Amino acid sequence: MRFRSGNDGAKIIRGIANALIDRLESVLFVGMSDVVNHMQGNFGSDRDRYMKSLMRPDLLILDDLGAERNTSFGKERVFDVVDKRLLSGKPMIVTTNIPLSVMKQAADLDDRRIFDRILEVCVPIMFDGDSFRKSTAADNLKTAARLLG
Repeated sequence: MRFRSGNDGAKIIRGIANALIDRLESVLFVGMSDVVNHMQGNFGSDRDRYMKSLMRPDLLILDDLGAERNTSFGKERVFDVVDKRLLSGKPMIVTTNIPLSVMKQAADLDDRRIFDRILEVCVPIMFDGDSFRKSTAADNLKTAARLLG
């Protein structure tokens, strides 16, 4: 799934997660940058245990692919999670602001390996609405200007 930052895509994903939870399915929502950061601080059995915790839920939601550090370590960890989830046969939702055209035509081999696997198991859906963050920022600016006189 792909949606522009600050639109209603996250609300829809929360709705999907809540519907599954209501059916007593397990759901884990985790940011990709958090995954990479957590794995950087863990080694050996700790990293394996964390990886298993990502594979355990019925649905894994990986939020904001592309927000993690763009390093070889980060890409390796993203690949590991996506590949292991694919091999588990369990579904995942991946959110990103990376355009589908970029994902399909990635020049970098590491990116291509990640994107190919995501596109193999995920149906791209674009949420292209206006960003609620822009309107919130404009409202905050007006409030600040009014308060500051």
